[in-house]
Amino acid sequence: MSAASRVRALALPWLSASCLLMATSCNDATDDLPTASGESAAAREPSSDTSSAPGPSALQAGASACTAPLQPGDDRLCEYSLGGKQRKFYVYAPPSFDPSKPATLIVDNHGLSESSEVHIGKSSFSANRPKGYGSGWRRAIQGDNVVVATPQGLNNSWSQQTDIPYLNDVADKVEKMATIDPERVYVTGISMGGMMTFATACADAERWRGMVSIATLSTACPKIARPIPLISFHSETDTLTSYPNDRKGTEAVAKQNNCKRGPTPLATFGGANSSPLPFCFKNPPKDGGPDATDPYAIPMAPCPTTAKESTCVQWDECDEGVKVVFCTVSAASQYLGGHLLYTNDTGLNVAVMGWDFLKQFQK
Repeated sequence: MSAASRVRALALPWLSASCLLMATSCNDATDDLPTASGESAAAREPSSDTSSAPGPSALQAGASACTAPLQPGDDRLCEYSLGGKQRKFYVYAPPSFDPSKPATLIVDNHGLSESSEVHIGKSSFSANRPKGYGSGWRRAIQGDNVVVATPQGLNNSWSQQTDIPYLNDVADKVEKMATIDPERVYVTGISMGGMMTFATACADAERWRGMVSIATLSTACPKIARPIPLISFHSETDTLTSYPNDRKGTEAVAKQNNCKRGPTPLATFGGANSSPLPFCFKNPPKDGGPDATDPYAIPMAPCPTTAKESTCVQWDECDEGVKVVFCTVSAASQYLGGHLLYTNDTGLNVAVMGWDFLKQFQK
């Protein structure tokens, strides 16, 4: 094994730890190194070239939105009755979606007082917040065979008692619209949506095969039936949800996964030792706009060395080869101390990072 390959073997899926944690450029050394899935590192990096990126398609609604087979570029609103209550969710298939092959499903949960429309970028959180960004997941999965479902909590809120069955029902409905690989069903969310991420995945880790948690409200995960990958993002300055509790909850999942090593330093974004990977917005969203003119073609770039530093640690050598990552994201200058972590002082697109993390576990 070459020296570069030995370094790669210790790496997170994005790049070798030595490249990320030191101010060395590793593009030449790692671009052609194969990953576990056989792809080159360059092939797995999110593209910053938006010259041929697709624009948003017209929203489809009506009865067929919940039942018709998904086609590339579909953007639908499914509305139906469940348990005597009217429920809805958005479902999006990028132009790269291939109906003839098993796809990935990502269920993306909004936060308290947010809506699914805000979460997918069709509305803004407030008059001063830019529109078109949302959670970033629709941007993150461009070029991949993925379906993103964005559920709507009742009154823009969530209840574990009623909404764990609802989120499973959303997944059931999408699985009737498209062929979904059962080993590639993931859940993500922010704040109270992060609480639902933990609650739903931990209740049925056989179904939900990975989770991405952002500024989560609760990390209760008393028991998991199967090891599950997790990446969590939180700001130490968050004034609404607890950074220490999120860190403890992430560590608890690592323990349940029987991870034998960690936490070990994994990655730095922003600052003098910033990773060269394009995980940051080229022009980070900020209060006052401008809106994203094409939410599916927002350009990405390496995080600037002048940006505030964000760091990640990892637990690995876990059962079934899963990993657990916790990222401390700099966001002190942001609204609510960075609680709405899709905007942060480093300029990270946490959805792009989250999706890249999940990809390494696809079989």
